[in-house]
Amino acid sequence: DRLGRIPGEVIVVPHCNPRGLGQFVLGRHLGRFNIQDGRNFNRGFPDLAEDVISTLERLDAKARTRERAVEIGLSLLRSYDAKGDGDRLRLHLMRLSWGADMVIDVHSDMEAILHMYSSQTAWPGVKPLAERLDIAIVLLADVSADTPFDEAHGEAWRRIDRYLGEYGALPSHPTCACTVELRGLADVDEALTGRDAEAFHAFLADAGAVVSESRVMPQTDTIVPADLAAVDMVPSPCFGIIVPLKTPGSRVRKGDILARIFDPA
Repeated sequence: DRLGRIPGEVIVVPHCNPRGLGQFVLGRHLGRFNIQDGRNFNRGFPDLAEDVISTLERLDAKARTRERAVEIGLSLLRSYDAKGDGDRLRLHLMRLSWGADMVIDVHSDMEAILHMYSSQTAWPGVKPLAERLDIAIVLLADVSADTPFDEAHGEAWRRIDRYLGEYGALPSHPTCACTVELRGLADVDEALTGRDAEAFHAFLADAGAVVSESRVMPQTDTIVPADLAAVDMVPSPCFGIIVPLKTPGSRVRKGDILARIFDPA
C-alpha cells in the first residue's frame, strides 16, 4: 500500500465470525451454529435482489444503473432490523462487501481436500483463483439452500443485472462470488499457508486489484467442475467402528469399498 501497488480496494476480514469463535462447549469449539438459536452463521444472509429491483422500478429509466443498485442495497442493509447477534453479524458483513466485484468466503472443513463452491454465472470469473490454488473439485449451483454468504451476492446480482440489462446498464463483468474450502481443520503448516497466500496474491494481481509479478503458475488441467447436485452423503448401513479405506481426494469407481465397519460388541 505504501508503494502504491493497490490500485483496487481490497477488504480482508481475518475472522468474520467472532461470536462463533468464542463458542466452546466442554472443550470443543462449536462455531458453525449459534448455540443460542441453532442457526448456521453462514446461512440466512439477506437476499437483496427483490427489494433493490422494486426500488429501481420507481426511478426514471436513465437512473436505473448498477451504481444506484449498489447505493440502494447499502441503504437497505442500514435499514433492516437485526434479530440477535447472528443477524447483526450478517448485516455487518453484507455492508462491508455489497457492490464488490469479487467476493471470496474462505472456510475450512472438518476433513477435506481443497475445493470450491460457486455458480455457473460466476465460474468464468473465479476460475483463475481455482487454477492458482490448484483446486481439483469445483461445485457449481446458482441457488443452493438458505442463502449462504457468497450466494447472497452472486445470485442477487445475477437477478439485478438481468433486470438492468433491459435498460442497457449491464456491467462489463458480473459480480463473482465463491466459497473456498481451505482443506480441513488440521491442515495447517507453513508450506501450505505460504503456497495458498501466494496463490491468492497472484489472483488479486490477475484481477487488477494489486500490482505484482507473481511466480504462481495456474494449473488448468486438473479442475473438475461439477453440478452441486452431484454431491451426496454416503449412508452407513449399521453402527460400529469405521475404518476408512479411502482418503479424502481419492478417486473411486462404482462398487469400490469406501470403509469397513466393525461391530465392537
